[in-house]
Amino acid sequence: MKFSKVVFIANALGQPRVKKRIMQFIRQGYKVEVYGFDRDKLTDVSGWGVEVTMIGRIPSKLPYARRIGVIYRGIRQVLRRERDPNVLFYLFQLDIAWIYSLQSRRPYVFEESDLVHTQIDNWAVRNFFEWMDKRIIRKAACAVFTSEGFLKFHFGDKRCRNSVILPNKLDVKVTECRSSLLEPKVPKPGSLQIGFVGCPRFKSLVKFAEVVVEDFSEVDLHFFGHIVEANKLEFEPFQHKKNCHFHGYFENPSDLPKIYSQIDIVLSIYDTDTINPRFAEPNKLYEAIYFETPIVVSEGTFLAEKVKKMNVGFVIDASKRSAIHNFIKKLSSQKINDKVLSCKGIPKSECLASADILFEYLENRSRRMVELAESRRCVSWCWR
Repeated sequence: MKFSKVVFIANALGQPRVKKRIMQFIRQGYKVEVYGFDRDKLTDVSGWGVEVTMIGRIPSKLPYARRIGVIYRGIRQVLRRERDPNVLFYLFQLDIAWIYSLQSRRPYVFEESDLVHTQIDNWAVRNFFEWMDKRIIRKAACAVFTSEGFLKFHFGDKRCRNSVILPNKLDVKVTECRSSLLEPKVPKPGSLQIGFVGCPRFKSLVKFAEVVVEDFSEVDLHFFGHIVEANKLEFEPFQHKKNCHFHGYFENPSDLPKIYSQIDIVLSIYDTDTINPRFAEPNKLYEAIYFETPIVVSEGTFLAEKVKKMNVGFVIDASKRSAIHNFIKKLSSQKINDKVLSCKGIPKSECLASADILFEYLENRSRRMVELAESRRCVSWCWR
């Protein structure tokens, strides 16, 4: 038996993983309702094929206290509409789950894709949200982690019985895209193409761009993705450099084959002075493997451990200019080709998103809830 319906609530519908998860439930045969918040340019639900109800507006510069108010009113609106006791709520991000837990005791799935609270400066507020995060995880019908690193951050080597790990892999729709990767991608001498796919930010990425522009005029650096207003000033100096190319928005996953056919290696370097990047498992790992493009990652991260183990890329200290310079200088066609061969050796099916383990868990959970309800009715009848 399945839940009668799955109700999704997200505050950032523009994130590809949100759409991907919703589509997985639809393909599995679940009836779904989707609620979200208007986030200016970060909200684009066109082409989803499912009705999305906006329950509030959260401009990018809205103070957090007022944002919480918008979320509270929006979730209250959803709970008034969704009164069926057999509904399962699927909650993205901690603030959504926190506000939901203040208003409802009905079963929910909580998906953790970021350790947002670790970026809070005030230690008292940070500790409160860390405590709240663990509480929400423990009380969830199921807690979904997009990185095994997040689970280890919270519980170390201890087991979390209601958890499921679903790495942020590629949407299966990528298999419907016409791939242009017909030949092995080995850089020609003096024509190295390096790419960053996503929202350009992070000090380490800026430092990498500075090294390329100042030291390696023969290397081209490509940025695929929109630069948000808060980061435009950092990347402004590179906008008119001959070997820096900004391609803007792209469609995920339909544009990925074309993007990866243009680059020899892909960057997934993050600032490691905060906790979240050290434990995250970005989808770039699986994109890189699928499109047979070696990945460059920051040392001292959970991602670096996986890259080393799988031998699909390079680990560098992206915080140091000298380390970046030496990496590019020593990079050879042979080194890149060795990593390409490692990517080729991994079945592409292992790079595609699957939620089978989650569906199995939820169906077992639903069955236990029905059995519990029936046993309670039986006890009630016996006492009459």
